[in-house]
Amino acid sequence: MGAAASISNIITEEELERITQEKFTELDVDKSNYLEIDELLSLVDFVLDKYGTQLGTDADHIKHNIMQRFDKNIDGKLDCEEFKALLREMIDRNMLMQRAKAKFEEFDTNKCGVIESGKIRQVVDWCMSAYPIENIDSFTKGLIASIDINKDGQLSLDEFINLFEQMLVRLELVKKAKI
Repeated sequence: MGAAASISNIITEEELERITQEKFTELDVDKSNYLEIDELLSLVDFVLDKYGTQLGTDADHIKHNIMQRFDKNIDGKLDCEEFKALLREMIDRNMLMQRAKAKFEEFDTNKCGVIESGKIRQVVDWCMSAYPIENIDSFTKGLIASIDINKDGQLSLDEFINLFEQMLVRLELVKKAKI
């Protein structure tokens, strides 16, 4: 996550290890010390509970994505260290979502659950503070087109979280480019 708060800011490595061991033991039904395909359905439920539908709703697709990203030795199962990497990312993602929700609430002053079209300019100005752009009008149109998924002229929390995440990635890239 880089620009987002690091997991080490809210949880120690010892706590992460404890949580990993507890959850891994719970999910490893056959006690093989691996999370295998038949045990991954419980893992998918756990991930969906933490991520929501960000990864989709098709359990097979989610299992495939989890294995593709975290099965580092490509043996078709997750060992405890691979599972810890998944947990670390889930905790980082949860922190990101909490930060995005807090920022969203700053813009959603009337608490209607969306950032209305009149306030989108404030969101654009906020984005501009992160990475200035020369052509503001072009940037604004492109930004709104890319994040207003349902094209209703407003930003929902999910749309705003996507924007928030994009901004953090861009800030991290700029930071790395300056090193």
